[in-house]
Amino acid sequence: MTETPPTQRHWIDPLIVIAITLAVFVPVLSTPFSIVDDYLMIVDNPDLAPPTWEGFRKQWITPQFHLYAPVSYGLMYAIGAIEGGGRGTSPLPFKIASWIIHALATGAAWWVIRLLTQNRAAAIIGALIVGLHPLQVESVAWTTGLKDLLCGGFSFLTLALYLKYLDVRRARWRRLAIAAAILAAMSKPTAALLPLTMLVIDWATRDEPWLSRIQRLWPFALVTLFSIGTIIVVQHGVGIARAPLWARPLIAMDSLAFYLIKIVAPVNLSIDYTRTPQAIIASGAIYWTWIIPTIVFALLLATRSRKTIVAIALFVIPILPVSGLATFDMQQYTTVTDHYAYQSLLAVGLLVALVIGRCRVRVWSGVIVLCGLAIVSVNRLILWQDVRVLYTTDLVHSPQSKLLTESLVSVAIDDQRWSEAEALARRALEMRHHAGVYDNLAMALEAQGRDAAAAAAAAEIFKLNPKLQVPRIQQILRLAARLRDEDLAILATRHWIEREPRNPAPRALLKQIEASQKRPTTVPAEVSP
Repeated sequence: MTETPPTQRHWIDPLIVIAITLAVFVPVLSTPFSIVDDYLMIVDNPDLAPPTWEGFRKQWITPQFHLYAPVSYGLMYAIGAIEGGGRGTSPLPFKIASWIIHALATGAAWWVIRLLTQNRAAAIIGALIVGLHPLQVESVAWTTGLKDLLCGGFSFLTLALYLKYLDVRRARWRRLAIAAAILAAMSKPTAALLPLTMLVIDWATRDEPWLSRIQRLWPFALVTLFSIGTIIVVQHGVGIARAPLWARPLIAMDSLAFYLIKIVAPVNLSIDYTRTPQAIIASGAIYWTWIIPTIVFALLLATRSRKTIVAIALFVIPILPVSGLATFDMQQYTTVTDHYAYQSLLAVGLLVALVIGRCRVRVWSGVIVLCGLAIVSVNRLILWQDVRVLYTTDLVHSPQSKLLTESLVSVAIDDQRWSEAEALARRALEMRHHAGVYDNLAMALEAQGRDAAAAAAAAEIFKLNPKLQVPRIQQILRLAARLRDEDLAILATRHWIEREPRNPAPRALLKQIEASQKRPTTVPAEVSP
């Protein structure tokens, strides 16, 4: 296999990579919104009802949904604004954006691998490993996974631009790399450790004094400070059981072991693996899974290749912020999930490219592997086209999943399968008491004409710090009115006041209800918005 220097222009190569990625991921265009976050952040987002310039500005100046990711949320808001917002929002424009951004990110991954290996065919196959691996499906098919695509794509671009700067030593490439790093950090704060990856790459590709490296990389360290600062200020992991400090390094090793296994054998994939710190400790897995990454990394280090060390860094460093060393929101369900591995697949692509380049492995063997990965990815994308089938299938692999069970409740309600929704909601409540589940149970019971039971479920909602929208509060008030349930009416009205403190209507209604307690008639028969 002929090696060619990266300075030669092989622009056909990234076009091939992008075109194949687009072709394989075409089914994503037919996928709907997911219950998990998509409705909260897009369809039912009050800032998009209706969209305004002030709402768009809000995405850039304040954290949203426990995360400061203005580039990601700004783009999603802009697409939602074009659609008009609300329940009529079509998922297709969002899917097109994810589809294209993932393909471009794969093209950026090609550039990184090409510059590191200087091997044309190996770089194409390595980049396609990154783009077509089934672990990438979640980030592309999950609409709000757009932030992982943007962060990953800008991170890959940062590495490529920095490598280009190291080759030609022209300041414009470094400035472009800084800009890309800032965009990565503003897409998702998990880009915090990107400069550390760059330092490893700098060490592996250039024999220079460490002072020179630090002088080149100090502006990128500001990205780390910015990202870590936003994580500390915004992401608190409220209400999540924190793992003991002694266990966290072992939980992180368990996460690495999990991803290594799924990369080699991408089967039984799931939105929720129910692998919480508490579950890992209780199962005893924490005491032995660390052996897997230890052996794998030891074997790779035994090659004494600096570029192999780069691959280890590309795999480990992006995962560290969400490996379990720190507490984060998703840990209420699981520590590991497919979209957290988006950037780490670059390491796998690089390793495959290095093997092809050094061992003279036939390109056709890589093509066969790519075909297998593409088939699995397409099958997974087809599952995403029907969320009910997706959640039901994933629940087989993760039968104790609170997230999947609660999502199936919402799907059953949307389909007006009320008895199924009730059964699923009761099962979900056995796993945990959550305001959203009680709300769904109340809706299912009311739809079946069981108003008294629905009112009892609705009363439980307000004990759990709910974040109900005003229309839903008004529905509960109408239920309370039919049953003349003063207590439920007062709870709902007080929550309405919390949601709209400047609205005089709920305050007036509360006074009316409290006054009516002294008369035979209790709750007003009519509740106006």
